[in-house]
Amino acid sequence: METFVEIERTFELPDGIVLPDLTVPAATVVAAPLTIELVATYSDTADFALARAHVTLRRRQGGTDGGWHLKLPAGTDQRREVHRPLGRGTTVPLPLRRAVSSLILGAELRKVVEVRTTRTVHVLVGTDQLAVAEVCDDQVDVTRLDRPGDDPAAVQSWREVEVELTGGDADLLERVSERLTDAGGRVADHQSKLRRALGNDLPPRHIRPEGLRRRAAGTALWDYLALQSERLADREVEVRLGLHDGEHQMRITARRLRSALAVSRPLLDKDTARHLESELRWLGQELSEVRDLEVMRERLLEAVAAEQSPVAVRAMSTPVRSALRTDERAAMRRAREALDSRRHIELRASLKSLLADPPFTDKAAKGAKKVLDRRIAKTWRRFAKRVAAADEAGGTAHDEALHAVRKAAKRLRYAAEMAEPTLGKPADQLRARAQAVQKALGNHQDSVVAREWYERLGREATSTAVAFGFGRLHALEQAGASRYEEAYAAAVAELRTVTSLR
Repeated sequence: METFVEIERTFELPDGIVLPDLTVPAATVVAAPLTIELVATYSDTADFALARAHVTLRRRQGGTDGGWHLKLPAGTDQRREVHRPLGRGTTVPLPLRRAVSSLILGAELRKVVEVRTTRTVHVLVGTDQLAVAEVCDDQVDVTRLDRPGDDPAAVQSWREVEVELTGGDADLLERVSERLTDAGGRVADHQSKLRRALGNDLPPRHIRPEGLRRRAAGTALWDYLALQSERLADREVEVRLGLHDGEHQMRITARRLRSALAVSRPLLDKDTARHLESELRWLGQELSEVRDLEVMRERLLEAVAAEQSPVAVRAMSTPVRSALRTDERAAMRRAREALDSRRHIELRASLKSLLADPPFTDKAAKGAKKVLDRRIAKTWRRFAKRVAAADEAGGTAHDEALHAVRKAAKRLRYAAEMAEPTLGKPADQLRARAQAVQKALGNHQDSVVAREWYERLGREATSTAVAFGFGRLHALEQAGASRYEEAYAAAVAELRTVTSLR
């Protein structure tokens, strides 16, 4: 599947308004516009699970990029697009169904909207006569396939203008946008034609249960769990599409969820909380190896590249790539198998059930500020105990103890993050300080693992020179570890004491 990032901005332009002169500094308009006819059929579930996640899946005919298009949010004015060939059938291809499985949760994908567009394309070229943007003036006719033909909302028509960068930069996008707004246009409220067609039919991805008071601890917990559950599903789509950093981001999100459940355990049924914590820990472990190996490959190759001898660089980089490539492939295979497993499917269902009907205890009804403040204080005490244990440990036990401190710092960071909307700036400051400890110890742990790899590569070296080279890198890594411990000590000093955040 072909993947790229689309940068575009959509404008609503009243009928009868003529497009303004789009020539701007460093870009001129090709004289003759091109008019094309496009037909796109959008697929979604009965409750529009994809659209509620700001994801669109369509089969489009016409133009130069006909085919299956899966679009994911990627930031302001940006969407990540995945393309597959049109093919003969109209059923959603299996790879795309698998990609969005975390969003649809087993529901059937069906055709929901047909969009017919008469598009007039104005191409902007730069001083080198290469295309830098396209301005598409669209007349849109929409038919809701999920509604009876006599429903007035089943057929809609409107005009919109899309500005898509094809080589230009953000400054060009702003300049063209100014021309359109000066002519009476305004930035559209919808992200896609499908979103506008569905209008008010789209509820939030998760609806907060009735009876939760606005300032209650249970409400603060539910809001955080809902946000992270949505992100977990979104990150899984990225993992299944093989996007860079997907496993890492999904693993972090699973850890955020697990930390929130652990910190807020008294607010929920004990068995439910512990079960979900255990399953999220399992998921994180299944994803962790991919990211750890990716980080280690980059670290080792960067160290090898810093060697002064070109011969040594070539001789050492080859075994690094070879050894890590084998392990990475195995780790990626295990991660995919975990995502396809019954256990993972049941975990997703459990999270959905938790949000739909959270098994709160009486403590969840208490004020969020008081409850979260106490839970953070307890989490900090756990962190402080591990710091004290690391101070007393020596040798390899010291490295293990520091790794335990890092885990405690992560939990403290995510607890403060969860409390930030309630406790404000003090929670944000605590989050930043805990993150500094985590970062310093992350570098330290990477150094420990790198030394283990250098030892392995040195033993497997095919020449004395290469073995010596890996031994030298081991020594440099060991010398550098002291710097990470200094950074850790400075970061811990900021967290040695904690008072009420209220």
